[in-house]
Amino acid sequence: MAMRKELTKWARSLGVDNDNDAIAALKRVMAQIRDAEDELRAAGHTLRNAPDGDAMRGMLAATRATDTTVARLSAVLASFHRHERG
Repeated sequence: MAMRKELTKWARSLGVDNDNDAIAALKRVMAQIRDAEDELRAAGHTLRNAPDGDAMRGMLAATRATDTTVARLSAVLASFHRHERG
């Protein structure tokens, strides 16, 4: 759950001034991240048999990072849905 000041900062960083626009902007960003994650997974299929395991480990770390980012953005999105800014 985000605090009111934090949500205001989020809205400002997204270039919006109301909750509904923030929700739309966050959904767009989350879709972009999910698209990137799909690309990472596709690249991972290519790298899974690579002789250097570091490449695959890096790919897995990047995929986990996208999961973490989407989870954090989902929490912020839920706060905007609840109109926690007031």
